Amino acid sequence: MVKTKGFTLIELIVAVSIFSIISTAAYFFISNVLNANERSEDVAAQLVDLQKGMRLMQQDFEQLVNRPIRDAYGSTQPAFSLQADTGVTFTRLGWPVLPMVQSPRSEVLRVQYELDGERLMRRYWPIPDQADDPKVREMVVFDEVKQFSLRLLYEGTQPGPQWAQTWPDALSDAVLPQAIEVLIELPRYGEIKRLFRGSHSNAIRAVTDDESV
Repeated sequence: MVKTKGFTLIELIVAVSIFSIISTAAYFFISNVLNANERSEDVAAQLVDLQKGMRLMQQDFEQLVNRPIRDAYGSTQPAFSLQADTGVTFTRLGWPVLPMVQSPRSEVLRVQYELDGERLMRRYWPIPDQADDPKVREMVVFDEVKQFSLRLLYEGTQPGPQWAQTWPDALSDAVLPQAIEVLIELPRYGEIKRLFRGSHSNAIRAVTDDESV
């Protein structure tokens, strides 16, 4: 009789067990790598959204212009307004009208930032006088916002620049904020502060020594 060679049952069980352990370990390793990569991409996307939102606010605030508007009822509204119930509303430059194009819109833009629940909304009117065109466009700048507040730097009756969290009505038709400090609280990043130039670019120099900025 010819004696055949092969694996015993115990050897097969041991081999299958080792293969199962290695396969399970490899699965969890690959799964952790994929999850980490997904989280990294999510964080990167949120960071890009944060930078885009801040850049958008910078472009808006740094082009303030003292141009009052007429609302949908024909009443005159100040060029800059900050109220608890409607947020901050202002007129800005930099809304280009292309040459050789028949465009009815103005070169200025009416913009509003308002916290609606946990969404920071940006609304704008292509034609600033809303009595002529009441149509509003809007977008969500940030979601899950826990806090949104502003501080304004302006030249008041006292010597030197002054900070205010409300915009004095007496100044609405006279001057614009020289700088705007924005505070936003987001779940992932906590409190974020940004300081933007207002109507005068040299206003930032006057507040660089302010420890709260």
